[in-house]
Amino acid sequence: MKGAKHKEDPVAVQRTLLEKVGSVAAIIAALAAVGAACGAIYFGQRQTQINEHQAEINGHLTKLQEDVAVVAALNPPGRYIVLYNSGKLNLWLAGFRLESHDYCYRPGEYRLMAVNVGKDATYQIALPEIKRAGQVVRLRLYICDQLGRKWTSEHRVKIDSPNRSPETGKVDSWNTRVWSLPTFRANWSAHYPPNATSRDGETIEGATFDP
Repeated sequence: MKGAKHKEDPVAVQRTLLEKVGSVAAIIAALAAVGAACGAIYFGQRQTQINEHQAEINGHLTKLQEDVAVVAALNPPGRYIVLYNSGKLNLWLAGFRLESHDYCYRPGEYRLMAVNVGKDATYQIALPEIKRAGQVVRLRLYICDQLGRKWTSEHRVKIDSPNRSPETGKVDSWNTRVWSLPTFRANWSAHYPPNATSRDGETIEGATFDP
């Protein structure tokens, strides 16, 4: 009949709507996949930059540790720890901790440990009393380099066995071993008591290092 309106098929309309919804969902999923891929690329590049920066920092720290190094030896065995500046910079010894006792020099009177002195030791420290075989003596140095940076250097002496005199049978020396640990940057500080006096004309009585 003329003027009559065409009635749409409900099933067809529903199918069309579902197809449109499916297309939109597919587009959204595709965009999400692209975004995830871009994000992965960005974070991957960022992580690479962080790793490269950390490697640069580690390399710089390693270079510093190569520039600053102290090696310990014994001369003669069982009597003195002798120290050698084996790095590339002049060092100043602010003091040391031998076992649990601190020995601090006055500011301005730090001991120079010069570089490039060949086989000559730059400093020596008398060992404490040896009490028994198996004893381990611990030594920590507090040092500054020529650029004003602070460091600590750890060393150990192991007392192995006694050497006895064939005439008296008394111990006249000890077999010992010594080794040095890596030198590290450290923000140490020295504390001096009021009216401090020098110990043995060198270190300060009652002064301590932290840590």
